[in-house]
Amino acid sequence: MRIKRAVLVGAAVIVVLWVLAAIVAYSREKGELAQAWPAGLGSVRDVPGHFPAQTDNESATKLIVLAAACDVRLGAPSGDHKAAAEGLNEYVRAQLQRGEDRAEAAPPKVAAILGAKVAPLDAVRAQLLSATPPRWTMHIDRGLDAPLPNLLGHMELTRLFVARALDASSRGDAAAWEDLHAAWNLGAGVRTRPELISQLISLALARTINGAARTAPGPRPAWMHELADYDVRHSMLASMQGEAWMMHHASEKLIGGAGFLNRVENAVAWPYAHLMGSSTLAAYRRSATELAASRDCDFRSGGFSDRMLASIPSWNIIGRIALPNFGSMWQRVAHYGAEREATAKVIDLRSGVNVDVASTQCSDGTWSVAQRADGARVLKFSRKLTPANAVETVMPMELVISR
Repeated sequence: MRIKRAVLVGAAVIVVLWVLAAIVAYSREKGELAQAWPAGLGSVRDVPGHFPAQTDNESATKLIVLAAACDVRLGAPSGDHKAAAEGLNEYVRAQLQRGEDRAEAAPPKVAAILGAKVAPLDAVRAQLLSATPPRWTMHIDRGLDAPLPNLLGHMELTRLFVARALDASSRGDAAAWEDLHAAWNLGAGVRTRPELISQLISLALARTINGAARTAPGPRPAWMHELADYDVRHSMLASMQGEAWMMHHASEKLIGGAGFLNRVENAVAWPYAHLMGSSTLAAYRRSATELAASRDCDFRSGGFSDRMLASIPSWNIIGRIALPNFGSMWQRVAHYGAEREATAKVIDLRSGVNVDVASTQCSDGTWSVAQRADGARVLKFSRKLTPANAVETVMPMELVISR
């Protein structure tokens, strides 16, 4: 009898402890889901309303067909992705890294590739410049299983347009602006998506287009104000929040696994799982809050990433594994601020406009303009930008304006 009573008392204690732990875990997670994020983003609970479900529009459907004629696959990703044309990526990268406002002509191999694609590229450009921007299927409610457009295809098509624009710029052909405009409109369907990978690709496309724009001849076209107004910081913060929501959505599905045994196991682990969830959501929000306050263009990601990881308790195994490298991501965001400002100042200097040496994008540097003996001017930022990794293409922060 005593043994039975002891067992019952022990079971009651376990149940009480489980209930208390569940209450604490639930209240913490509910509270974190309701916490306001920076930049007017609202709470994580608001995310589905920011990204309503949509399907491919007519422009996207037409682009899939037109891009195929350029040997580029858009739409849903597939496993049969073709490698980029030989030499084309290297040509684009080399031009973006040149410290001049002039582009070099495409080498023979790249010129041959572009020459073979004149008609299909012209057709894609006409579609992008005359129609509603493409819109790709989006269902954030599916969490980590949400569909994505073919982001590699977007990169390939953008590089084709940028390579053609650079080659045109080398000849002083103002048609370069039309190719850059088409590339910019292509990215419209990616810039508004919630996935972090979509935003990283969108940023890479914008940096490529911006880097090439400094070489294009003639005055700044009207569409360039869209590039200038692109709030990449807000878009990245929104995608961080979107990732937090999708991570929470995925964990909710996992905890609610099918089968009696799973349900029992999940019931036992429920408080711990939700404590990890609230801790991870808090880490995402802390990261976003600190990044939103930074205006350094030479942002150093290492210290930030280490600090954010250290802020996650050791018992939060999922959080320590799943936290993305937001520091490296923001390093690219910060670089783009200086790069976009550099392009705008180069275009102004060529147009005879006096530029302000103060920076509106960077809190950690200023600009200077010097005249060389040969008449060329040199635009220089007061510091170099530290690449996020060995393969990142960073625009030089010392540019020669010879025109």
